[in-house]
Amino acid sequence: LHDAEQRLRLSIPAPFIARSPSLPPGIPLSLHATIAVSDQLISENAREALHALSILPPKPNSFSEEMALAVTGVKVEVLDEISDAGLLENQGPGRYALHQTIADYAKMKRELPDAYERLVDYGTAYVETHAADYELLSTEINNILAVFAAARQTERHQELIRGVYAFAYLLRARGLHTLSTELLEQAYMAAKLLGSTQDIINIACRLGEIAWTLGANIAVEDYLQEALVLARQQGSQEQIAYLLAGMGARMAWRGKHARAEAYCQEGLVIARQLGNHELIIVLLSTLGWVVYEQKNYKRTKAICHEGLALARQHINREYVCRLLAQLGWLEITLGNYVGADVALQEGLTIARQIQHTYTISLLLSGQGWLASKLKNYVQAEEYTRQALELARNTNYDELINRMLISLGWLAEKRGAYAEADAHYQEALLLVRRNEKPYIFCMVLFHLGTLRRKQGQFDVATTFLQEMLREIPEGDQELMALAHGGLERIALAQSGQIRGDQADAGLTES
Repeated sequence: LHDAEQRLRLSIPAPFIARSPSLPPGIPLSLHATIAVSDQLISENAREALHALSILPPKPNSFSEEMALAVTGVKVEVLDEISDAGLLENQGPGRYALHQTIADYAKMKRELPDAYERLVDYGTAYVETHAADYELLSTEINNILAVFAAARQTERHQELIRGVYAFAYLLRARGLHTLSTELLEQAYMAAKLLGSTQDIINIACRLGEIAWTLGANIAVEDYLQEALVLARQQGSQEQIAYLLAGMGARMAWRGKHARAEAYCQEGLVIARQLGNHELIIVLLSTLGWVVYEQKNYKRTKAICHEGLALARQHINREYVCRLLAQLGWLEITLGNYVGADVALQEGLTIARQIQHTYTISLLLSGQGWLASKLKNYVQAEEYTRQALELARNTNYDELINRMLISLGWLAEKRGAYAEADAHYQEALLLVRRNEKPYIFCMVLFHLGTLRRKQGQFDVATTFLQEMLREIPEGDQELMALAHGGLERIALAQSGQIRGDQADAGLTES
């Protein structure tokens, strides 16, 4: 059934009255034979057009009449002929769809290399022309992906680079970072095949922009480092700054704070010299997270306020939201819950207006944390579940991990230990795939704490001992948590406290 040709030729017994009068006697009733009846009734020109259309994605996807005419190279009357024969479905004004079985049948008949060439020519020009029309491009995502597949198949490397580069803006705006990364990596390899230094640098800059958001999710160091060497050779200061911003974000999400700060500071010097406000805002945002994780809260606040003022001044609403999220988290850390709520509420209002999934999830996670600090655990769980769902939609591993840990802790508060364990185990599987030692240690800490509450003292000790081995050098907070957890296990084993005794708020952050 997975083989299209075999599937189409499967025959079934049927009474004579159920057979099409157009099907010759002696021909087994099958999808192939049934479709062939209609295929034989249309003109050769229409038949070739049908075969050309089969390179487009089938239902439930649809495509425009304009794209159909471009791919087939025929007049609209030929499309009408195919439609009248029942082989092409009308999907509303100016749109068509091809059923999967009919597409399979058409693909079996012949190869039409010219159709792929026409698809690449039309699709590349279409994406470039409408690069800023996100609503229009959103309806054509499947067709555009077919364009890029055709470009790879026909080795149209330059068209692939141009199309992906234009399409990347929509994918970033919609938070489709995983798909964007995949396509940009394909374009990067095409640029390497062409030996196009400028394209290599440009594409790496776009990959760097994704690192501003997904940092730990995407391993882009090789791309960014190679492009950075080339950009330095060319003396392209703006592109050097973009690449430094990408490297800074990547190192920040990996917990490499010293390297992250070095990249951000070098990028900031260049961005300030160029007067590039977008880059200054991005670098300040990344630097703010780096300094926050180093627990220098006074400096974090200064960096965030500088970045927020610039983002407001230059109407960069995405980074207004991100910086408000940073301020919200910072104010929670400092115990200023009213200020945190103001920042998070404003950020969430703007993020929903621009439909920016990543920042919405970030702000909701902050609201969940704030609600837990205020001991409103039901509301905290609701916010956190919403944040987790959005984080899953964007494949943002770090936030997924944080939300799973939060939901596990909230489940513990309800005494739902099995549910808490499920959240922690999922987080553990996910965190082993990236290089975020802080989150890895926190997952181990929570699993150790949960096992202690369940009376599994040996297993609890194993988790906390592994945590001690994984703690980054100099992180006194994690060291205190691990040793405190081991002390509680010892006290529980000696009977001085119950195994499920509360942890005095140690894990609320």
